[in-house]
Amino acid sequence: MRLSAILVVLMMLIFSPPARAASDEAKPYKELTGSPVLAEKDDGRIEVISFFWYGCGTCFRIDEAVSRWADKLPSDVRFIRKHVAFGPPVDVHARIFTTLKVMGRGHEDDLKVFNVFLAQRKPVNTLIDLPRLAEALSLDEKKLIETFNSKEVDQEMAKLDKLMAAYNIEAVPSLVIDGKYVFNVGDTNGPQGYLEQADRLIQQRRQERLAAAGNK
Repeated sequence: MRLSAILVVLMMLIFSPPARAASDEAKPYKELTGSPVLAEKDDGRIEVISFFWYGCGTCFRIDEAVSRWADKLPSDVRFIRKHVAFGPPVDVHARIFTTLKVMGRGHEDDLKVFNVFLAQRKPVNTLIDLPRLAEALSLDEKKLIETFNSKEVDQEMAKLDKLMAAYNIEAVPSLVIDGKYVFNVGDTNGPQGYLEQADRLIQQRRQERLAAAGNK
């Protein structure tokens, strides 16, 4: 087995959502303390961030369901995808995601990268692997590498580091509701429970925002 394949297997074992103990009566989410930390400037909408990893089989399996759910969210909710940064080599994978977004690429490219990582079992862990990724995505190799190494991507990665520190993401896939509530699919009863929990917390944040506005 190639080293890269071994790394992927190990990372999937480490970051798979943990099973909840039968005696665990804690809430199926974490409530973050302090002022909510958002990925983008507060525009009055409730922010929902979906954190994933290209090497996570569960992330890929529920992606379609999450996408359908996100497409039906009301107008007072904004949906954002982010790739986790858990340290090497996952930080490289996060930088690939960020690079594609800076290049203006859509979610269809994320699905292709999932295919490279999971179906082809050829994770892109180093700069040396980028030409292979460019070919898989039908992108200009030089442009991909230049963007990967750009200051703009550096800045976006610095923002991601701050989000990771604020949210303390422990597993993927995870959702962050308005910078206030964090949970992963292992905290809920499967993919359906995952999205139902998101709906409940979105409504909770909606009420909290209304209450806060009324007190001003």
